Amino acid sequence: MSVVSDVDAEDWEREVLQSDVLTIVDFWHERCPWCIRLNPIFEEVAEEYRDKAKFVRFNVLKNPRNRDIAMRNGVMGTPTIAFYCSGRYLGSIVG
Repeated sequence: MSVVSDVDAEDWEREVLQSDVLTIVDFWHERCPWCIRLNPIFEEVAEEYRDKAKFVRFNVLKNPRNRDIAMRNGVMGTPTIAFYCSGRYLGSIVG
């Protein structure tokens, strides 16, 4: 079973912004070849650090609300890996 959860607009507040632990978000979409290549690496890192952080995937093209959340969080390209803790955005890595 994967330690990476899929999150969308309905879960965003609860799973990311209200989380008390470091939450690492993979902003991705299924037509992005670099996102697809990153998936197994993200899974591997999530498995290795499962006791230190929460790992989630957020499909930016799943629906318009997801797109809005991605834009509000400064996602300009995919993949973007963003870091949050206790509702605070800490930074991100693009590409």
